[in-house]
Amino acid sequence: MANTHNTFGGSAAHLMRRSIHILSGLLPFVYYHFLALIPQHLVISGPQLISAIIMINILIEAIRLRFRVILPGHRDYERMQPSSLAWGLLSMCMVILVVPGGSAYAIPIILGYALVDPLLGECRFRKMSVTKVRIIGIIALSTIWLLSSYFIGTLWWFFLFMAPITLAAEHPNLKYVDDNAMMQLIPLAICLILAPWLGMM
Repeated sequence: MANTHNTFGGSAAHLMRRSIHILSGLLPFVYYHFLALIPQHLVISGPQLISAIIMINILIEAIRLRFRVILPGHRDYERMQPSSLAWGLLSMCMVILVVPGGSAYAIPIILGYALVDPLLGECRFRKMSVTKVRIIGIIALSTIWLLSSYFIGTLWWFFLFMAPITLAAEHPNLKYVDDNAMMQLIPLAICLILAPWLGMM
C-alpha cells in the first residue's frame, strides 16, 4: 500500500520510488529492440547481460541487507528484507530470460507490474474502495494485454485470465516475497505451463 510516511526520504523519495517503478517498464523494450538485436556490438550476449544484472542485483542486495542500509525511496521494513526494487528487477530479468514467446509475453507481463502496481498503490492511498481498486486493476491489465495482442502478436484471449491472475498475485501480503515478484513470476509460470500446448516454445 502506498504510504509516503513510510518511505525513507518523504514525499520526494516516494515520487522517485514510483517513477523508478514505472520507468522499469522500459527494460523489455530496450532489450528486445536494441540489445537482443545487435549482440555483435556487445562484449557479451543479451541473455548473458541479463544474467549478469541478476547476479549484480543479488550481490548488491546482500551487501545492503548485511549492513541494514535503507536508501531514499526504501520503506523501513526493507532494512531487514529484500527490497521491492530488488524483487522487481530480479523478476523482470527472469521473465526476459525464460519466458516462452519472447517479447509478445515478456512485455505485457512486465508492463503489468511496472504500470499497474503503482496505480493500485496510489488508488489505495487515496482511500478508494476495494471494489473500485479491483475494477481499475482489471481494466488496466486487460488493456495492456489487449494492446499487446494488437501491436506485438500476443494471443488476444490471454487477457481473460492473465488480468485477474496478475491482480490476484498483487494482493497477498507475503512476509518476504514482494508483490513486484508475484505480479511477474506467477504470469510467467502460467506462460511456461501453457507454452507446450500453444507452440510457444
